Amino acid sequence: MIKNLLKQNMVLEEIEAGIFTSIESTKREHEYDNKADLYDILIGSQLYNRIMWGNRLSDYQEFCRKALISGSKGYVLDAGCGSLVFTGELYAQYKERPLVLLDRSLGMLRKAKARLIALNGEIPENIYLLQGDILSLPFRDGVFETVQSFGMLHLFSDTAGFIQTLFRMKSESGTLFFNSLVGNNWLGRNYLKLLLQAGEVATINTSASLKKEVSEMGLDVATETIGNMAYFSQN
Repeated sequence: MIKNLLKQNMVLEEIEAGIFTSIESTKREHEYDNKADLYDILIGSQLYNRIMWGNRLSDYQEFCRKALISGSKGYVLDAGCGSLVFTGELYAQYKERPLVLLDRSLGMLRKAKARLIALNGEIPENIYLLQGDILSLPFRDGVFETVQSFGMLHLFSDTAGFIQTLFRMKSESGTLFFNSLVGNNWLGRNYLKLLLQAGEVATINTSASLKKEVSEMGLDVATETIGNMAYFSQN
């Protein structure tokens, strides 16, 4: 169980078999609950990712793999795990450390659960599916050896606050991995503008502007850019 990771007096409720929540009952619905199927179709499309973001699905999977093997002990937190459309196969096979997969949307977590069962026959014993708010996490500081968050940063207007939240969750010797959509070329910038107008993203950066902001926070992180995706890691 993950009780030893929680803040004092924090109690989790099991909503259904294999899915827990830290959100009070009147606030559990989320706009992404009804978008989970469309999310899988669009975001899981090889063609969409190659054209719009200049990435292969294997680029996302490789970044996740690097995060998983960056440590050999302790808990791993995936903050904003979604439906596991990119990470499900890796997580279903990964047995080395306990994984806490957190998302705000129950719809996404139910898709994640179904994906794990389809791949593994059941939810792996080392995986915990948890509904929670990234900006109000139920965990004590410094309890994770690896913190990873994929495709989430551009959804938050307070970039520094989001990164600081992730950083606070990891132990002093822990590792941190996150990435973000960026507008490095005409297509990426203009598509992000459309997404911003539609309320699907909260901020638009280039790799250079995002790297500068992270550097100004005093974080020593490695950076890599592939197309319109910026990758950051701290080992």
